[in-house]
Amino acid sequence: MLTKLNKSPVSSNEGGILAGLWRSVISDHKYTSRLPRLVERYITIRENNDKLPGAKKTKSTLVADITSGSMTWSVLANLLFNLLGVRSVTLYVGIKYINHENKDTTTSSKITIDSESDNAMVMLRNKIFLDGAILQNLQFYMDRYLGEIDDGGIGTIRRRAKSKMHTNITASKLSWKTVSNIIFRLLSAYSLTVTIKLILPNGTPIASSITARTGK
Repeated sequence: MLTKLNKSPVSSNEGGILAGLWRSVISDHKYTSRLPRLVERYITIRENNDKLPGAKKTKSTLVADITSGSMTWSVLANLLFNLLGVRSVTLYVGIKYINHENKDTTTSSKITIDSESDNAMVMLRNKIFLDGAILQNLQFYMDRYLGEIDDGGIGTIRRRAKSKMHTNITASKLSWKTVSNIIFRLLSAYSLTVTIKLILPNGTPIASSITARTGK
């Protein structure tokens, strides 16, 4: 497992941000050497109780999650709450972008969740919109986003993009990929810093961080 973790590259897509954050957590806080024991504990506990979260995962699929170079939020949440056994997760998201006043700005947002079942990505989207006054100035961001799309003057691609973005803005369920789409496309962010603070089973707080940048 450790060899695979060291050799598996982190993806350059949005899932790579979460995979990179996970690797920072286990590296910064010396979890790497403990992973085989944690995996065995995870599997053993769930063999005796198939109603626990993540019970359907086999050892091979769990190891694949741990070593993956790209992750969904649900995978990361399962690893944090059920493999590491953390009590709570706080996400701090810092987004750098040009706002509706044409000013270079940073929107900082924070959410805290206590279980993997919490609708964290909807909470995060709503907090970003609140902290950045996005909805009040949505027309500006939507016009800028659509203006950056080259559809050859036909308009079909832009109409589809507008409809999809409106769906993302109002959806009651979201993925990390969709939130990233809002951050990097709607807001046209050029830098995203994600810091994660975890409360361990013994009450100890730990934190790790990762920054992703675009060429803008």
